[in-house]
Amino acid sequence: GFSGWYGRALMGGGLLSVISLALTSNDNIIAFVGDGAKAQVPDIKATLIENIVHHRKKYDKNITIFFFVNGMYSLINTYQELFMNYRGRRQMKRVSLLEGNLNRQFGDITLSQRIINKFEPDFIKKSLTNKNQINYFDVIINHNNSGDGMSFVTLPSW
Repeated sequence: GFSGWYGRALMGGGLLSVISLALTSNDNIIAFVGDGAKAQVPDIKATLIENIVHHRKKYDKNITIFFFVNGMYSLINTYQELFMNYRGRRQMKRVSLLEGNLNRQFGDITLSQRIINKFEPDFIKKSLTNKNQINYFDVIINHNNSGDGMSFVTLPSW
């Protein structure tokens, strides 16, 4: 899903589809999800692991989810604050609770969870290519709602 003005992923649909995609795809799965979309839906981690254990033969792949953490700033927030002179509502006022780094085993499945503050090419390459691994990566990004570069209201910030 595309997380944007008209994208279903904006409301978390893209994240929720990871379980079905992992079950039906023969390839590795990579998902890019904003912290706002993540906050809109239940955590899929337990359900994803349960499905992998139950349908073990279909999951000999790598599943990586990059969660972009920027304090819930979004195009909607930019639009509301700059164009409508209106403070964002609850969607833009959620808290990102980062769980920290860990590796856990579920049989032969590895769950790798990590907060990423800087790009480490060797770690990312290994993480994306390990079979039977689920990666939950919180990527700290620096973006604010002073300009999205996509609308006329933010032209001064280009």
